[in-house]
Amino acid sequence: MSVEDVLRSKSPQDVAELLARGDARVSASLMSDYVFYLKNQHALLSIFCAHPLHPFSRRERAVVMFCALCMCFLLTALGAHLLELWRPLGATFNFAFAPITMLVWEQTLVTAATCECFQQAWCPTHTRNAAEKIGRAIIVLASAASVSFLVCGAILVQALKRSPAGFHFMRNFVWTTTNSWVWGIPMISIFFAVSAYREHRRAKRSQTVSSVV
Repeated sequence: MSVEDVLRSKSPQDVAELLARGDARVSASLMSDYVFYLKNQHALLSIFCAHPLHPFSRRERAVVMFCALCMCFLLTALGAHLLELWRPLGATFNFAFAPITMLVWEQTLVTAATCECFQQAWCPTHTRNAAEKIGRAIIVLASAASVSFLVCGAILVQALKRSPAGFHFMRNFVWTTTNSWVWGIPMISIFFAVSAYREHRRAKRSQTVSSVV
């Protein structure tokens, strides 16, 4: 039974709650669950492939992507200056540090906006609604901060206008952004594995309690 079959058997409200919780295991097929999880969690894929009933809409994901790209713009500008100082340091910065920082920034925004810890069944409705409003406010503040990142990055790029690093800035920007999306796949895979294991342990513990009772 695939994820699509399981979701079709549930009401829209149940599907929305399942998506808000970020459950890793939905069906009996591990691969189907993984692909579904990746489509709803990956920064780029989720903008186009996230489930329509997901509380965190594709428009909001696009705003988070804008915030992440602004951060990447600033980091790439910093990396260009590091390339001027010492090429190995700048290359390492652009290949690893900048993409991972961009990814962490993006995941932090998504976590703050979705407030998954408040999407559990035991959480009162008014608390969930308050958490959602706080999450939306965080996205607005992050968007404002991201504009400042963009401005700071533009100032740094302007300072590199006549240097070789300045000529290759856009190439490095695309490279850093792409690396972030690529780094996201193994990181999300780890999150999936950990979540799936925890959900398995929780289900097993519930079965044990039920059998004792």
